[in-house]
Amino acid sequence: MKKIIVTALTVTLLLSVTACENVSDESYVQTDPHTEESNITTTAEETVQAAPSVADEPELSLLNCRTNEDGTYCIDQTTWNSSDDYELFREYFFGTWEGSFRFPEYPEQKRLIIDDTEKSFVMTETGIRMLNGFYETGVHALAFMIGSDSGSAIIWISLDEPDTIYMVWGDMTSPLWSRNESGAYSTAPVVYTLRKTDEPLNEPEGNFLSIFRLREMAQEYGIDFGSLVNIEYESDGTTLYHDDWYQLYPMYLVSKSDNEIIIRTSVGNVYETEKEPIEVLCTFEKAEGEWNRSVELF
Repeated sequence: MKKIIVTALTVTLLLSVTACENVSDESYVQTDPHTEESNITTTAEETVQAAPSVADEPELSLLNCRTNEDGTYCIDQTTWNSSDDYELFREYFFGTWEGSFRFPEYPEQKRLIIDDTEKSFVMTETGIRMLNGFYETGVHALAFMIGSDSGSAIIWISLDEPDTIYMVWGDMTSPLWSRNESGAYSTAPVVYTLRKTDEPLNEPEGNFLSIFRLREMAQEYGIDFGSLVNIEYESDGTTLYHDDWYQLYPMYLVSKSDNEIIIRTSVGNVYETEKEPIEVLCTFEKAEGEWNRSVELF
């Protein structure tokens, strides 16, 4: 059962949001249908800013990060291009990484596993989700974003130094930030560095479908990704769920053809602590060019 941990950003960070360029890019924004949205917002009037300068830190420059007049660090989104080439993603990001980083929910965390198995951090870290897709940043680097109740974070890698990845708190539309051990927030970002280990890559078992495989399946078959992962099922008067966040239960491929896909998974409800998840079969059938889903007990 996954545990919800809710934190909030300080007033300083709230007021600094307007320092970043307001470029519309909703492709990576997701909200949990079962919890209140905790996005950073502000109603402060926009003020004229001097032209931002490129961040001096070499790691942040890989993101095309710029420093504004008020000292905040923001991403130049115009240089980022969305990619759906997950073989490229696997080539650079897959592996076991160790170093000086931490999720606020896991202050002692020192290892990050990214792969197609149930050992991947997307499956094991409570409350951490991978936001839509990944990006080529325009400076020979790749980046993707994760989200939690504490906020979002960017993880990136230089294609010229594939044994090192970096992580910083923030996203494409708000300033980068950090938080110290006492919980205080700062607009001065801290870049965490992780090195790739020599551990062999984990291989999926039992036809397990990682979040990456599910995105590829959605692309290949023309199925909406949300319909693959966002499931509701009524059981004894309680609505049980599957999603890509707190209730991302493992999904296993049973069979697939051009017009039918069957996936076995579980549905649950994090608010019903006495209600155990139950196994279900999700059948996707294509008829007249449209995919329809049915859910039944396994």
